[in-house]
Amino acid sequence: MRTALGMILLLAAFSGCGSNDDAARPPATVGPTVAPPTPAVSGYDLHEWGVVAIRPGSFEVAAGAGQRAPEAMAVDKPVLYVHPASSDPFELRLTVTTAPALSVVEHFPPTGIAPLTWTARVSGTCEGIYPAMQDSRCPDGYCEIGELRLYEADGACLDVAGARAPLLFYRLWAPGGTAPAMPLAVTRERSGVTVSNGGLRDAPGHAWRITWTGTVTRVAPVTLPAVGSTTPLPTADGDVQVARRTLRADLREQGLTEPETDAFMRGWDAALFGEVAASDSIPADDQPVPPPSDRSSAVDELSRDDGIDLPGYIGGPRVRDALVYWLPADAIDSLARIEATPPPREVRRVFLVRHAF
Repeated sequence: MRTALGMILLLAAFSGCGSNDDAARPPATVGPTVAPPTPAVSGYDLHEWGVVAIRPGSFEVAAGAGQRAPEAMAVDKPVLYVHPASSDPFELRLTVTTAPALSVVEHFPPTGIAPLTWTARVSGTCEGIYPAMQDSRCPDGYCEIGELRLYEADGACLDVAGARAPLLFYRLWAPGGTAPAMPLAVTRERSGVTVSNGGLRDAPGHAWRITWTGTVTRVAPVTLPAVGSTTPLPTADGDVQVARRTLRADLREQGLTEPETDAFMRGWDAALFGEVAASDSIPADDQPVPPPSDRSSAVDELSRDDGIDLPGYIGGPRVRDALVYWLPADAIDSLARIEATPPPREVRRVFLVRHAF
């Protein structure tokens, strides 16, 4: 009996202690609501191709073959593609900062140009809708925005304030006498043509001399001189198809996709090598269209002069004699530096220099 009474008293003591503890314990606090983390961008690659066209009186960075105006102005452009690692949409901010001497004369989609900056929603795939050439209102009288459909490849859809396209495009220009210095200098003298290397190291791919005699295009492989050295350019007497195939292989080796390589060749095959019909690298449906009929008189006028930019649609390349070579990444950055947020996993910038003389 005593044992049972003791157990009851013990339980009552414990019960009382618990009650006192509850009275003394402060009320529980509720922490702030934590929002679920924003899904991280799984990554993307950024690809770009373009051509740096150099000749007496002008300098331009561009991507399509275009057409030269009577006042000796080149028209070419760089094109950028985005390759996401997943199908998740994300926002991309991309800025192009150019060398001080270079001016933006054309770009798409429309955006601010001080500096040139796009904010794009990246998602899925799409086909672009571009202004017509006559509606582009380019400051130099000729527009390449209307040709951008030819340069679509396998990039993701980029929506910039409602303008949707699978690429970004810009074109830069500097008049003669103000162009940025290039690492190679080409000099024509009575004894021949020489190339001097003022600072080009580790140039990717191959270099070629491409000469149009007025009836046929011939090529010669060029071994570029070491930094600080000068060497004569060889006479161009080789088969143009060899250079075509090598240039295409160089594009792939530098990291462009097959569709991007096709886009480059659509833009530049005729301009560099001549008649597109002779090329085994461009489908017939993708060959460039001839210049509009209202430019035919200007085309004929240009074709009669030596050493100027010639349309590639009349059997000859755009210039009569040129050295072509590839720029390494640091040389490209000195002309136009790209900054992207979020940063890409990989950047492939592939720029060909066509130095006419």
